[in-house]
Amino acid sequence: RARTLTPSSLSRLPEDDALFHYALYDWLLSQADLVPLLFEIGSRHVEEYLALEPRTLEKSEMLWKYYVHEGRYACAALVQRQIAAAQGGDVGLAQRIEYLSLAVGNCKVAIDRVRAGKPQPGEEASEETLANELSQVLRATEDQLDVAQVQLEIQQQLSHKPELHAELTAALDQQLFTVSELYERFAEPLRLWDCVLLIFKVSSQHVHGDEQLAVVEEVWRSVMRQVLDDEQRTGLMAVGSRVAQLGARLYPSNAAFPLPTVAAILVDLAQERVAEYSSGFVSDTLLQATVPYWAVFDTLNTLYVRAAATATPAGSLRSRAPAGHAAGPRVAELLAREIAALASRWVDVARGSAATSMADDLAGAQTDAMPVIAVDEALSQYIINATLHNN
Repeated sequence: RARTLTPSSLSRLPEDDALFHYALYDWLLSQADLVPLLFEIGSRHVEEYLALEPRTLEKSEMLWKYYVHEGRYACAALVQRQIAAAQGGDVGLAQRIEYLSLAVGNCKVAIDRVRAGKPQPGEEASEETLANELSQVLRATEDQLDVAQVQLEIQQQLSHKPELHAELTAALDQQLFTVSELYERFAEPLRLWDCVLLIFKVSSQHVHGDEQLAVVEEVWRSVMRQVLDDEQRTGLMAVGSRVAQLGARLYPSNAAFPLPTVAAILVDLAQERVAEYSSGFVSDTLLQATVPYWAVFDTLNTLYVRAAATATPAGSLRSRAPAGHAAGPRVAELLAREIAALASRWVDVARGSAATSMADDLAGAQTDAMPVIAVDEALSQYIINATLHNN
């Protein structure tokens, strides 16, 4: 009878009758209040029973919990990865991500235990070998989680228009897609530019070299044009806000947020919409994207040097050079104003005297890493160049 069952009595069951054990375990699983007893039996048949194919979601759940109970955290992580990767509608995308997150946590616990001299039961390999193997599993699981989170981002964006994308939204629940599948089947054909950039971040190998830079530049131009074409947004400042929002998620990934390219596109737009432009637009946008001061200065100064060295008509407002190579006197003047605004902002924040909300917005940027001597030399050169140009 159920009330006479105890871990002690169950542990005395004969080990030579596997079918009896399996029948007993089936019954225990059917009794919600008795399920915990399964973990206390101490029989080798428990693991065999839970791992037996075809394995149901319920048994998979019990199996990873059993492994955790036994201190076998790496095994628990592998089962959780299997649940996340299984095809079908038993587990939705949000749950798959939850399982991958649990798997990451269990991998880390397993690694910590190995390094503390407490390997999981049954492991005979050396501490170094175990730690290396578990670290590989951890990296693979973290990569899988990163891609799954991009998949969730795509699903959330598609769910805003259920009348158009109901089938695709449902398909994203049925399985975990590879990064290439997400790009080729969803993000790129549906023009989900934010998601395309996230894909570039999690897989910098998706495109290579000059091809990558050209593709990423085109995506960034599409992102900014999309904002400018939205009548509900406010032009150039809305572009800055969008770039800052995305940059905070993408920087310092050069595959998704190539700083010289993004900065040059912002400069191009500032020239196009000169009536909306105010000094500091480019530099403040990059700072709000969590780019440190020194990196913003280095990028803008490099663009300035290129622009100042290019002889184009003084009346030419728009650069004819490709992104990352903005050129011409007007561009040089704009970049000099941007760097001056950057230096002024840095001085204010460094002194703790910035009393505006912008100071809070820029709190994540590295305020103590500005190359002061280089900035001073650059500003002096700007003054000389401007004087020579005016004469």
